[in-house]
Amino acid sequence: MDLIDQGKLFKIFEENIPPLFHLLRAYYNVKSIELSPKKDSLFFLKNSQGEIVNLYLPLDDSIGRFSLYHGYWDKPKISCFKKKIVNVKTGCCIVDIGSNVGLFTRQLINLNVNNEFYCYEPDEQNFKLLERNLASFCNVQMFNFALGTDDETRSFYCDTSNAGNYSFFQQAVPQDFEVKTCVVKDISVQEKVWSAIQKPIVYKSDTQGLDETLICAIDLEFWKSVHFGSIEIWNIEKPMFDIDRFALFLENFHYKYFESNPKNLLSTNDIIKFCSQQDDTTEDLIFFK
Repeated sequence: MDLIDQGKLFKIFEENIPPLFHLLRAYYNVKSIELSPKKDSLFFLKNSQGEIVNLYLPLDDSIGRFSLYHGYWDKPKISCFKKKIVNVKTGCCIVDIGSNVGLFTRQLINLNVNNEFYCYEPDEQNFKLLERNLASFCNVQMFNFALGTDDETRSFYCDTSNAGNYSFFQQAVPQDFEVKTCVVKDISVQEKVWSAIQKPIVYKSDTQGLDETLICAIDLEFWKSVHFGSIEIWNIEKPMFDIDRFALFLENFHYKYFESNPKNLLSTNDIIKFCSQQDDTTEDLIFFK
């Protein structure tokens, strides 16, 4: 009997995942999958009892498919965050705004038992997977609401093929979108919670168009406690934010660059100029002191 080449078998499996995912979604209403990550995966975790914590992924064409193929998500950003926080002995207060299904936090959770995580995810289906991915860890706080400038209920737009692509702004998603509603809480209230932890703060926000507005709603004194962070800048049609206040935020951080070009350090003026465009470009901004 001929032996089956495992590499060829896996390639056949990879090539058939997109139609398989589509079939499961369309005909069987399957929305997520559960798996046990391999030891060499960045998703591999054990709980305090030494049991492997299974991974729950959305059955979509982006986050779920990529994570299943590769065993990690957003690896460059994860590597960058690890380098900056691994040696902070006191641990950090790590803020994860737009947590999706918890993959960002899951890949950092083993660095230091003294780290405390605050995860915010407005989408109900994503939040259910977030809870399953992180519920085994007592240093993770999870909140099923969005952050904004006021307490309110608000509609948001969801890309039906990408569980991570949703926004308060229709321009951020493809034409084939779904409209949902979510609870929004005032970020200035949450900011006081993070500050009360009295640890260096790590700030990550990924809201597809609202990051600059959120930053401008936070007390400027807060940024003195922020050790490191990243935001996502989307140059789409959206409400204006206080550009001068945003510049003051940027001035707190000596090192600033776009994740796509880490060797090119940016000035505050460079970033403000980029933000002034409305050409549908997007960049992840990394900043630290």
